[in-house]
Parts: sequence; structure tokens; C-alpha cells
Amino acid sequence: MKNFIYFESQEGGMDYFTIEKSKDLKRLYGWMNNGCEAGDSILSHWMESAEIGEIYEHRLGVLVRLKDI
Repeated sequence: MKNFIYFESQEGGMDYFTIEKSKDLKRLYGWMNNGCEAGDSILSHWMESAEIGEIYEHRLGVLVRLKDI
């Protein structure tokens, strides 16, 4: 199973959490809000082909592909 860590930008700092599936991204504040569906979908598709060590700069933070579990 693929493993990711998401560093979420927040007011006053950052938070992070692990992600295994794209549906785990629902916990992000503002995920799939009106006008953001296309960009958020691109992130979900990127997760399918991401290699270990790659990063994706997203509008809400940064997603990093970690080693498989």
C-alpha cells in the first residue's frame, strides 16, 4: 500500500497527517470546494503514479510520497 504524508498549511503554522488513499484527503479544510474540484482531482490522480520521494505542491499544503507500508 502506498504511504504519503500531507503537510497542511494552517493559520499560524502547519499540521501533518498520513494518507494512504485519496479519499483520506477529505479531512483537509476546503477539499473539493466550489471551483477547486479540478485541481484537487489532479492531486488524487498524481497519487496513483507518484514515486517514493516525490512531492506535490497543492493549494492547501504539500503531499510527499513515502515508502510503502
